Amino acid sequence: MSNTTHKLAGLAALLFATASLSALDAGAGQQDRRLQTKPGAVKQLQVKPQLKAAPAKAKSQEIACPHYNVKVEMITPLPQAWWYTPATKALHGVKVMTVAGKTTLGCVYGKPGQRQPTLMRHPPAGLPNCIAKQAQKKFVCTSIK
Repeated sequence: MSNTTHKLAGLAALLFATASLSALDAGAGQQDRRLQTKPGAVKQLQVKPQLKAAPAKAKSQEIACPHYNVKVEMITPLPQAWWYTPATKALHGVKVMTVAGKTTLGCVYGKPGQRQPTLMRHPPAGLPNCIAKQAQKKFVCTSIK
């Protein structure tokens, strides 16, 4: 329901309540067809709120790891006669971690028991609540817990 609709419904309820009170005051000795009051009876008007706040709609976003395979290389200079063979690692899983006190999404590459490089990022702005979906190897971040 839009904000304008809420305002119009509130205005209509206020006008009805005002009209009903005016009818009670004007017809102290007469019967009002809508309220059926008797002379000398205590007149009571109960106005029940009709408006309810709309529940906050959760925003969500799915986040996939940027690559299925990554190439791991040594960047440290090696002494002469030494070399390193770059390795390609497949995406193994995803996890939500806390790094330096901040929620961090991690894409883990390589098999368990091997060195597992992890690509990391923070959740998108405004979507701090994230869960890791292992089967789909992705994250779902939402605005509401």
